[in-house]
Amino acid sequence: MIRTVVVSLIVGLASCAHAAAETSHSVADRQSSIGYPSVDAALADLTSQPANIVTIKDDWTIITNPNNLSIWSFAPKDHPAYPAAVKRTSVERDGAWYMVMHTLCQAEKEPCDALIAQFKQLNDQMREYIKDQKEQERPNNSFKPNLLRKSA
Repeated sequence: MIRTVVVSLIVGLASCAHAAAETSHSVADRQSSIGYPSVDAALADLTSQPANIVTIKDDWTIITNPNNLSIWSFAPKDHPAYPAAVKRTSVERDGAWYMVMHTLCQAEKEPCDALIAQFKQLNDQMREYIKDQKEQERPNNSFKPNLLRKSA
């Protein structure tokens, strides 16, 4: 089922021509762009929702919501940016797909900035992967029928 969600997300992004990232972070940001007042509140609420798929990968808690095409990533306790949550949502605008990213990082500014840079790089890698997949799916246009051939 997790594979289905990931494949569905990738297929949903397959028409992506552009990517955009909107971010918000720092201890000073009391208006959270992730919709929760704290990382702990987000984790508690999201893990209680039956539609969400919760996995642990390399000590990161990953929560996928197939209904709104969002992926939440929660930093492990030993990460310099802990506590931090990154919400990435696939959004279609004007026929193109974008990855919108919001963060809430309750650590110091420097590790929070590094975390955001890391996720922007992951978004870029995902965009490149999807672009490569789309290029591989294009039909081979090397076939050119000989329309000048005379019929017998």
